[in-house]
Amino acid sequence: MQLHRKKRIEIIAEAAIVPLLVEALHEAGASGYTILPALSGGGHHGAWSESAMSSAMQMQMILVIASPDLAAGIAARLQPLILQYKAILAVSDVEVIRGDHFA
Repeated sequence: MQLHRKKRIEIIAEAAIVPLLVEALHEAGASGYTILPALSGGGHHGAWSESAMSSAMQMQMILVIASPDLAAGIAARLQPLILQYKAILAVSDVEVIRGDHFA
């Protein structure tokens, strides 16, 4: 079995700005993404849970797998949005089996 080294980008943000983030992902050249609900957590602003929030404040996670070069471009493209809104972005190393599925 051959594994291909890629980067995993995780973005957690308020659901209201997810369309802006997805548009920026497309502009940066991402070939795909997955959006998941974020149900609860805690951090800089304290603990939170989905049940305690209005729908306008719900959080979602966007996952993207990309080549190292593309991941750097995506992070640079998303940085202004991440800094402007309630959001975080993390990039980590990952290995995938279907390397040709990810730009």
